[in-house]
Amino acid sequence: MKLGNFGINANTKEHNLLIEWAGSKGWLPPEIYDSLEFTAEMDLFALGCLIGFTLSRGRHPFGDDEEIRVSRIKKKEPMTLTVQHLKSVRNATEVYQLICSLLIVDPAQRPKVSTVLRHSFFMKPKVLQEQEETLDQESKLLHKRKIAEVLKNSKKLKKDSDTMSTYSSCHQDKGIET
Repeated sequence: MKLGNFGINANTKEHNLLIEWAGSKGWLPPEIYDSLEFTAEMDLFALGCLIGFTLSRGRHPFGDDEEIRVSRIKKKEPMTLTVQHLKSVRNATEVYQLICSLLIVDPAQRPKVSTVLRHSFFMKPKVLQEQEETLDQESKLLHKRKIAEVLKNSKKLKKDSDTMSTYSSCHQDKGIET
């Protein structure tokens, strides 16, 4: 999963704090309605909404109706998404806990980006990682073999070229055209 800057259309001033309101209703954190200062923790809230929405196959963590969703977020009410909505997700309980942590009302209590990125949800499954490492090792070995083959062929070509030069000069000395 790759994510971009949620506030991409907003103007910023020093320290990358947003100075203009930006974002989609129902995806903004509760503190946006109380504060003029925009922070990275706000993006984490939006990330929690996005992960919940995506993995529940289109169910927003605070409800499907935009007005109700905004109202629930403003009033700091609990989300409506449950772990049962994520039943098709590997490690659903862990992922649900991640979503819950990203949607904590108090932004100071939300995890840091570095912590979120180390969560198992963002890590490759061990088997896939091992397969990629094996493929990478095989690819490096194949690359080394190709280099060795090219070097061997270039030495052979050089040797053949030297032989032809010797043959050519030998015959030229005897007046034979080559």
